[in-house]
Amino acid sequence: MTPGTHLLISWSCANAVNLSRRDRILVTFAGLAPDADGVGYATDYLGLTSDLYCRIHHIGGHSLGACLIYLVITAGFAQRRFQASALAAATFHLHLLCDIISGRGPDDYQWPIPYLMPFSDSVNWTWSGQWYLHGWQNTVVYVVFVAVTVFIAMKKRVTPIDLLSKRWDGAVLRSFVSMSSKRK
Repeated sequence: MTPGTHLLISWSCANAVNLSRRDRILVTFAGLAPDADGVGYATDYLGLTSDLYCRIHHIGGHSLGACLIYLVITAGFAQRRFQASALAAATFHLHLLCDIISGRGPDDYQWPIPYLMPFSDSVNWTWSGQWYLHGWQNTVVYVVFVAVTVFIAMKKRVTPIDLLSKRWDGAVLRSFVSMSSKRK
């Protein structure tokens, strides 16, 4: 799935229970962090390297070792350590599941998930029925999570913009409420 879809899914999970802003950020980050190994895409795009993305994507961030690092970070910074760590583990693994289900490239390449790295390189998860990254199924999932995001925003008065700034989030919510009241 695309990073935007991973963001909405992870943020929705972070809002499934009553967590502080800091804990929601940590949980959402855990669902996005596996794609940090996609940094090679930018270097390849800028012409700094030719195939770094293909060599490292899904190697470092999409593994049990990375999950353990994210859980240590979450437990170290979270206010509600157990709940935040459990949700961080869930969003991390949900990211992997989404990639297994829906990450086939337009060239039919399936990014394998080397789950046991760095402990073992013998397990690489793939699924033969994997959806294309640009497939309609991913669009449907994205639209569903946009709707979930709007529902959470209306119910909890918080949007994913809160991950960046409480002030910006307040401005977005005020605009949303203003638009909603003008329609009535």
